[in-house]
Amino acid sequence: MNPRKVRGWPTRRDTPEFWQRAEHICDLHRNPPQSAVLLSVDEKTTIAACSRKHPGRPATPGRAARQEFEYVRHGTASPMAALDVRTGKVLTEVIARINAATFTAFLDRIDALIPEGTAIHVVLDNGSSHTAKHTKAWFAAHPR
Repeated sequence: MNPRKVRGWPTRRDTPEFWQRAEHICDLHRNPPQSAVLLSVDEKTTIAACSRKHPGRPATPGRAARQEFEYVRHGTASPMAALDVRTGKVLTEVIARINAATFTAFLDRIDALIPEGTAIHVVLDNGSSHTAKHTKAWFAAHPR
């Protein structure tokens, strides 16, 4: 593939509506509302949890540090995270599986941590757990 010939994701429609939404999201990130919390929320499923089998060797005069190439697998982890765009603080949680119920439970945790009366803006991708009926109902019941 030649990167200079790629114009966008294959599934994205090049419509004025897309560019209006993209402009809104970019503006939100550049100028987050002062009286609100702006969160970028997503999950990363099945990350390999590994550790080095042997400790590395520190650098010595004239010799670079060395790191052993062998590692031990410890299964996988699926973290979910909410990044506060203004402060850089991250709220994370390791989840067993991603579905709408798990996602809205994470949103409940966020909702409980942010003081009442503070507006919350959540930026999401189009993942199935983010667009499910259950999630849409949760957002309708939590208008802030």
